[in-house]
Amino acid sequence: MAIEDVAFWNGDGVAARLLIAYARRVPPHPFKIRWFRWMARHVFPMGLRVVNRAGVRMRVDPLDYIGHEICFSKAYEPRSIALAARLMSDGGTFLDVGANFGLYTCTVAALPGVRCIAVDAAASALDKLQRNLALSPDANVQVVTAALGDKRGIVRIETPVVDNLGTTRVASATSVDVPQSNFVAETTLDEVLRCVRADRIKLMKIDVEGYELTVFKGMDLNAPYRPEHILMEYSDRIVTETANLRACYELLSANGYEAFSVADEPFLGVLPLPEENLWWRHRDAG
Repeated sequence: MAIEDVAFWNGDGVAARLLIAYARRVPPHPFKIRWFRWMARHVFPMGLRVVNRAGVRMRVDPLDYIGHEICFSKAYEPRSIALAARLMSDGGTFLDVGANFGLYTCTVAALPGVRCIAVDAAASALDKLQRNLALSPDANVQVVTAALGDKRGIVRIETPVVDNLGTTRVASATSVDVPQSNFVAETTLDEVLRCVRADRIKLMKIDVEGYELTVFKGMDLNAPYRPEHILMEYSDRIVTETANLRACYELLSANGYEAFSVADEPFLGVLPLPEENLWWRHRDAG
């Protein structure tokens, strides 16, 4: 599947196309970003509609980091999006942990025969996700509102970077309280997958800002729904801040997974990775 078909986005509607044309074509000048942000805030308060060549429609927030990247650069993580679409091109179950506003969920769920399970704990992200799913009424998506961990409980989630919803995470015990934080229920991935009666998962995408190990501890990697492929964030920043990702690497390696970059090159421990994502393939994957 061509990367430009699923990963590149253009404005959906005259006003959206005009603002995106301004973002991409007008040379930089002292007031460019200021004017762009003013237009985004006042003309597109509910988000700017974009569409890809496959006909998938979404609303993105131009003031948020990912939406800004899409407006100015056409795409966010295009290689990873294209890889996910290729792996799911024959249908199957896609698990999106840390679904955010639905960039991966909406793109992959539009493919024939795909069932998507989208999990997120942030109320603001879930509101945007539901709005985007309303633009794709035929998509087979089940939304799960919960934080994932290795046990049941109540946890505090926070968004430390206000204009980057993708930084939402479970707060550590020593985390300084930030304005955008609230308490949510936490459960295990095993419980979620049993509840939704998940089949074998073809692809799991996980982006939970360094909390991946705790999520995997709440999942039986020998269960019938064990993912064939896993796409997870693996960046310099996250690896430096937490030992959990290194332990996560060891856990997955010990359970039959091999690590590759999203460019399909064996991972040899060298960072940064393309798009800061790691692709895990189980040795029994088709």
